[in-house]
Amino acid sequence: MSKVWSGSFALFVACAVFTLERAASAADVCPMSPRPVIVLTARVKPPDQVVADALREHLKTQLGDRGIDLCVGSAGKRKPIGQVTLVIDRPDSGPVTALVRIGDAVTDKRVERTMDLTGMPRDARALAVSSSADELLRASWAELMIADAPEPKMKPPPEVMSAVTSSLVVPEPEPVTPVFQLGVLGSTGVSKDMLALGPEVMGAYFFNGHVGTTLRLQLTFTPAKDSTNGSVKASSQGALMGMALALNSVSDPAGIGLDLGAGVRRVAFTASASRGAVEASTADWTAELAGGPRGWLQSGPIRLTLGVELLYALRPTAARDAGQVVLSNEGIGGRVSLGFLLHDL
Repeated sequence: MSKVWSGSFALFVACAVFTLERAASAADVCPMSPRPVIVLTARVKPPDQVVADALREHLKTQLGDRGIDLCVGSAGKRKPIGQVTLVIDRPDSGPVTALVRIGDAVTDKRVERTMDLTGMPRDARALAVSSSADELLRASWAELMIADAPEPKMKPPPEVMSAVTSSLVVPEPEPVTPVFQLGVLGSTGVSKDMLALGPEVMGAYFFNGHVGTTLRLQLTFTPAKDSTNGSVKASSQGALMGMALALNSVSDPAGIGLDLGAGVRRVAFTASASRGAVEASTADWTAELAGGPRGWLQSGPIRLTLGVELLYALRPTAARDAGQVVLSNEGIGGRVSLGFLLHDL
């Protein structure tokens, strides 16, 4: 009886010691701490234990630097803010796949990714899985930065918000590069009593991709038009300054914009009198407003451009014969210009 009692007592002591050792071991694995904690669970076969070990060390280091603890298997009495699960499937035939699943308790959702490890070198598998798990965690937390995202399930710890903000990459704005264009146009302008044909030299300077200024030097010729006592023709020289607004980026190979401007021209009227009449050639000046769409199509540095404008004479000019108007740009007219520009000089 004494031997039975002694044996029972010894067994009791051994069980108690084993239980205390297990409790102490669990406490060592996930000790109490005020820091947020994430739990890692891995279900892998022995050949892939190296991947699970690498994932544990990677996450432990990365999360530790952010003020977050990593516990394996269980968080004990602590409430985890997330769960990372690794499952590696190694069938007898077929690809070897790794499933990384994130259970985010902060945003109350699950995010996962499946990777094919078959073609990867053995030393690359661990890095690929570890990087993927860390990225998925931060991608799930990034929802907290979206203004109209659902309310988080639990209050995000400051360590989580810090991890998100430090991971966000704000793209730098593209540098503003001025663009200069220079070229030659051929234009045809029409008003009620006047036709004007001629070349233009056009220059444009864009401060950014959409807004610029333009300068057009104009030379026009008006064919002779018969009148009561002969005929009258005209020529003009002037300039038009304005703004150019590109609806899409001016550096795109094709696009459309709007030209607006005001110009001044000196107009010379040359009369040819019939027999018995007296010729009286005159010169005058005119001012006009112009505006309309301009499109372009580019090949290399050469840009084909086509513009259609409405014209309005602020100060019209006219040539008369016996009190009757022969040539005049009074009222509303139109102009079409077509030509080539060297872009981005």
